[in-house]
Amino acid sequence: MWTRTVVTVALFVTVASPAFADPIVMRASRGIFGFVSLTDVSGLGSSESDGAGSTTPGTFRASRIVTAQTNLGSLSVAMAQDTNFDPIAHRTTGSGSISAGPNSLEGIGEVDESLAFSDVNVSFTLTRATPFRFRGAMSAADDALVQATIEGPGGRPFNESTFPGPVNVFDDRGVLPPGSYQFFTHATLGEGTPNIRGSASFDIDFSLGSAATPEPASLALLAAGFAAAGITRRRKTGRPQRR
Repeated sequence: MWTRTVVTVALFVTVASPAFADPIVMRASRGIFGFVSLTDVSGLGSSESDGAGSTTPGTFRASRIVTAQTNLGSLSVAMAQDTNFDPIAHRTTGSGSISAGPNSLEGIGEVDESLAFSDVNVSFTLTRATPFRFRGAMSAADDALVQATIEGPGGRPFNESTFPGPVNVFDDRGVLPPGSYQFFTHATLGEGTPNIRGSASFDIDFSLGSAATPEPASLALLAAGFAAAGITRRRKTGRPQRR
């Protein structure tokens, strides 16, 4: 009896070892940033910038309003984000937004530059073919835009962009081959241009793998357990009772 128990435990340990090796490694960086620079009609200039970011798992929740102003006028941009990164579940969810204003344009002679962005960047490495799902909604108005992209072996297997127009609601899924990838979603306003109009937002749910489908190693472990239990039970039932 003791010998049979030891052999059964050894079988579980041998088969279970590969089952707990995570085939997906994920890292994330998330941030918001705003910058405004202007010159009024008198020639007086003003510029302001601010931002926040995070590279740790869990929730990143932050918002900023950046305003550049003189006595003759003011410009501002606003950024916000509320996202959650879970590297164990291989999932990133949440929302972000940017907007311009309220602005006081009277007396503004020139907008040197304005910029606002809310970014979610996730890098991941797959050791085997892995399903992905990306769903959510994106919207943009005036001069803002939202883009979501997966870049990896063979180019861009996924790309969603939203410019001024109707809200883009999507639910994309597929299977990615092994390799290293970069996933990012960003809402931007006036990137590199003297731009002060617009707003954009995103609401995303990006995940890798499938919790509903058992891994091959898990199936092997389960089958081995059933087989061992069946053999033990047959031996017990087939053995004559001692008196």
